[in-house]
Amino acid sequence: MSKLNKDILYFILKELHNDKKALHSCLLVNKIWCEIVIPILWGNPWKYLIYRKRKFLLDVIISHLSDESRNKLENDGSFNLYKKPLFNYINYCRRLNLNIIRELVNDCGVWIVYNEIIQLFINENTPLSHLYIPQRFDYPIRLIPGVERCISKIEFLSCDTNISDNILCGLIEMCKSIRELELIINVVNNNYGIAKLIESSEKLIDVRFLTNYITKVHDVPFCNVLENSLIKHANTIQHFKINKKPTTQILSHLINLKSLVLDANMIENTSGYLTEITIDGEGYDGFDNKKIIQAIYTKCPNLKYIKLEINNNNIFELEKLLIKCQYLEGLFTTIQSNSCHFSWITFFEMLTESSPTNLFRFKFKYISNDDHTALKLFFDNWESRCPSHPMILQFLMPHSISVKNKNLIKKYKAEGVIKKVANHLHGEDFEWI
Repeated sequence: MSKLNKDILYFILKELHNDKKALHSCLLVNKIWCEIVIPILWGNPWKYLIYRKRKFLLDVIISHLSDESRNKLENDGSFNLYKKPLFNYINYCRRLNLNIIRELVNDCGVWIVYNEIIQLFINENTPLSHLYIPQRFDYPIRLIPGVERCISKIEFLSCDTNISDNILCGLIEMCKSIRELELIINVVNNNYGIAKLIESSEKLIDVRFLTNYITKVHDVPFCNVLENSLIKHANTIQHFKINKKPTTQILSHLINLKSLVLDANMIENTSGYLTEITIDGEGYDGFDNKKIIQAIYTKCPNLKYIKLEINNNNIFELEKLLIKCQYLEGLFTTIQSNSCHFSWITFFEMLTESSPTNLFRFKFKYISNDDHTALKLFFDNWESRCPSHPMILQFLMPHSISVKNKNLIKKYKAEGVIKKVANHLHGEDFEWI
């Protein structure tokens, strides 16, 4: 196979990065395919991790350790050691999740080689693009040989706001290329130096301020400093997520914002350019929920993708949104899992009658298997309404789709009403983008 063909094959297989089963089957084709797929799988090994396989992943990681470190474990008698691998899998890692590594080490009781495991991933041979730093992490990574080459090009950083100065100083010095920043904000003991990290970044595009506490009390002075540090990047920030009400008017500064993810009614302060909105969290009362939808269809005429909670009280506000937001392409709706009185028939009738032309991508969370009649009505109406746009469907349910509904979906898929359907609880909000 020529080099050109190998390069083309790489780009084709890279498109399967969300399909673990397909990638695993490609490993067995031949040596060239194997050499292409392994870097794709190990670029983000945590992505495919399931709980019962955690020990296996740690076994593979430990197989890369030096003989001296492996002897420590062998003498300890707590671990079965694999032979050295044929590939240096860890050198392919581009997304380093230190949270998961610490969990693996803790669960399996191998703290004796924890430092050595860290150094497997942080070295001059492993240029990282994503870095996740756990709370109370204080390993002096900036003293590791080759660390600057390893982390100087990271584009994504996730860390806690009580991060130690020991770690933060190194990040400020070396990490100027951060484009996506995720901060988990604490109630107290926040490190104000985080603002310097934000200001030192050359081009922030995606920012997430998340709280890891339930109480409404939070560190207002710190949040003021944090939000004001974003003003420098007001022209470049396109995506912003915050799950507490801002303490400043930062939203009014983000003039090029395209997507906003929030837990409360903060749409009014945006500039009208949003194309993607995710409203996370359940439990808004009917008034607040209506008010949020009203703000969206008033302030966001260019909206393309939206995720929100629906109920019987806001269906007609959602209909107004469908009518006024004519660029809408994807709709993700969720209802409370204990809601057994939601009118799916009314909802589906509204979708077929009022959806804009380009809206045929739907994701439904917590639809009941009892709603067979409503689903059939939806498919029948869609067939007559928009035959040129078969729908792309995804269900997010904690249970399997019933046989009756599976047969119904199979029938309408064969007739061309449905193009694609899936049922799983995980994934991005808008995989269609």
